Parts: sequence; structure tokens; C-alpha cells
Amino acid sequence: MSTLVSGGKDPSSEPRRIYRHFFATLLLAALVCAVLVWGFIAAADPYGVSPIGTARPGFNSTKLKRLNIDRQLKPFEVWRYQPDTIFIGTSRVNQALDPAILDGTSFGRAYNAAIPASTLAENEASLAFFVRLAPGLKNVLMEAFFYNFTRDQAPAPAFTIGQFASDVLALQFSFQALRHAVDTVHYNRITDAVPAHVTTRGYWIPDSWAKPGDTFQEKPFISSIVAAEEQFPLQGIKPSAVATLDRIVALAKAHEVELTLLVLPAHAWDDYRLLSLGHWEKLEDYYRMLAGYAGVVSFAQPNEVTQEPARIGMRWWYDPVHPSLNAGRMALRAIRGDPVGTPSNFMVRLTPEALPALLAERRAAAERWAAENPDFVAAFEAEKARQRQ
Repeated sequence: MSTLVSGGKDPSSEPRRIYRHFFATLLLAALVCAVLVWGFIAAADPYGVSPIGTARPGFNSTKLKRLNIDRQLKPFEVWRYQPDTIFIGTSRVNQALDPAILDGTSFGRAYNAAIPASTLAENEASLAFFVRLAPGLKNVLMEAFFYNFTRDQAPAPAFTIGQFASDVLALQFSFQALRHAVDTVHYNRITDAVPAHVTTRGYWIPDSWAKPGDTFQEKPFISSIVAAEEQFPLQGIKPSAVATLDRIVALAKAHEVELTLLVLPAHAWDDYRLLSLGHWEKLEDYYRMLAGYAGVVSFAQPNEVTQEPARIGMRWWYDPVHPSLNAGRMALRAIRGDPVGTPSNFMVRLTPEALPALLAERRAAAERWAAENPDFVAAFEAEKARQRQ
């Protein structure tokens, strides 16, 4: 016979009540912890993407972790800022072009969406995604980097909304974001030195203590270039690269986006490299190919920028490959129609009519530079002979 009496309680219900209370308390505690963790990440804002948007000296003003996350960061910021103009390209664009130079012009609000080491195929994938994330996009300034055209272009994986959502979540709330938030607060509490990072407009700036040109070292440059040539000789213009550019042009046209192709400055060291290693004709093929497209702008003409002597405190270069912000800002001022203070041949629109004179000028300048820099030439030729032994 049951022991339950009228008005009594079922003894078996007590453990269930305790369990429900325990799990409710556990769930509430977990929720409170998650909110506190997210709140700390949002306040510390290690990547500069928090909706709170704080930047307090001594707490989080230096975003040291806003570096080397371009593939995750930049699609989010294109969606967040909805720019009128974006820049696409390699680390050369990433380090040289400051979008603020175009503020107040017909280009509207600009953002540097360049991804270091990107290929033409990756640029195509980026543009295809960016026009979805920012439907109002009007202009794209894309680097047409010579060396990208000498490599076969396998299709790059397409950006997806699922991956985009996962990346946004990781930037806002993840164990790594928590760890980077702690690192950010700790760093800001112990020093006000600013390391290399990506600004909120998408471009890279160097360590505050760096000296422009301190990586412009002749011997390492020559040895690395000659070794690379011995192992992987430079190829000619690849049909797959040209086909990729054609698709990029068609993509921009389909979305009514004005596409400008940029030939950024190349230093005299690199021009001598091509001349000495027998690749000058490949460079000319590249120019002939680009001359068949509309909207190509070249900044690679020989002048005080491309032939700046290597030294500590260089104005126009960070290293033999990367033009500095000074060079990039001058290029953007020229694009917006303000060429004051620039060399007379600094910006040239590449057309079939202008091509012969441009090619002749650049070849003559490379040969003249070689004649004026016999020590560099001797070191380069000696390294070639040494590595071919």
C-alpha cells in the first residue's frame, strides 16, 4: 500500500527538484560567465572590431593583435564600413596606400582591403565576395603586380557566408580572442610603444621604432634573389593569369564597378635583377599585355622614387619590394588629380600609344643605373657566378 498520505509530497520529487535547480543555476552561471568574457573581449577590443569601439591609452589603444589576420578581418570591415572604394592587391598595396588621401573626393569613403601575398585568383575571389558584402561599391583600385602574372593561377577557394560568419564570431567571441584581449591589456599597461599593425582603414604601418630602409641590405637581397632564380627561374606571362584578369574585369563591369589597375613603383635594384637575369623581355610582355586594358595607371617610371639610394631613413621605400606610405600617398594624390610635388613622370596612364616611350625610358634608366652603380653590379654578378659553380 502506498505511503503517500493526503496533502503529503512525493519523496521522489525532491531529487528532481534539486537537479532542476542545480542545472538552472549552472546554466545561469555559464551565461553570466559568457557575458563577462564577451564584455571583457569587447572592452579590450584586441582587433578593433568591437561594437563598443574603445581605444583608451594604458588599456587598449595599441591593437598589437590587429596584424596577420587580413583574410578574416578585411571582409568583415568591408561589410561593416560599406566603402565606396576599396584597394585590392598584395602587401605592397597593404603597406603603401592610405585610403584617407581620397577622402572628400569623388572616390568617397575608401578602405584598404589588400591581403598580403595574395594571388590574382585570390583577388578575383575577394572582389566577388566584396561586391556581395558592399552592394554600393563604386570603385576598385587593384594592383597589377608583375610577378603575379608569371605564376599559373589555379582558382582560389570562394569566400562563403558560412566562413564569413565563423570568422566574425571568432573575432568577437572565442578563446583566441580572449587570450588576445588579455595580451592587449597587458601590453598597453607596460608600454606605450606601438608595434606594427593594421589601421582601422586597412593599411599596415611599421613598428614605431623602425627605421625606413633598415632592411634595404644589399648582400641578403642579392643572395636571396639569385638563389630563388637558380631554384625557380622566373617564368613568362601565364595565360591563366591573363584569363583571371579578364574575369576580374568582367566581374567589375557586371557590378558597375569602376576598375583601375595599378602598376606600383619598382625599385632600381629589382629592375637590375630583371636586366641581369635575362628577364627584361618578360617585363615588356607584361606592359604590352596591360596596355590592352582600360584604366591602367603606372607609377614605375624611373625617377627619384624608383631610384632612391638605399640607406637608413629612406623616404619612399621600406625595403626593396615595398614602397612606403609616402610613395603611396603621393600616388593617390596623383590619382585624385593633385600631382603637386610629384616627379613629372610619376603617374602615366598606360595606353598602346604611350607604351613605346615608356618601355624605352625604363630600359634606358635600368642600363644607366647599372653603369652608375658598379659596386652593386659587381656584387650581383659575383653571386650569380658563385651559385652557378
